[in-house]
Amino acid sequence: MEITVPATMPETKFGLTGIESLKQRVRIIATLVAGEAVLDREMGIDGSIFDQPEGSARLLLRGRIIDAVEQFEPQAEVTEVYYIESDDANESGSAIAYVRFRERGAE
Repeated sequence: MEITVPATMPETKFGLTGIESLKQRVRIIATLVAGEAVLDREMGIDGSIFDQPEGSARLLLRGRIIDAVEQFEPQAEVTEVYYIESDDANESGSAIAYVRFRERGAE
């Protein structure tokens, strides 16, 4: 079973189990800039990619999300990262990344 989550910082919920916990962990990894996590400064995405032109940044971000999830969440295997343009008039030209993944070992 494949699951898709937006790469937007979720409201942290405690006590989640199973697939809901995995979804939250993938979302956190996909939105975290390296250096922000108190107990693991290496976790997350290298923030320097956001200084690149938009097209380059999207390509780099796609690869970095896949690498970060693979490194920091061994239970998830990313199958796709794609973008949907934002409908928010205040965020002209922005897009939200979505991460599609499956649980490792699950059929």
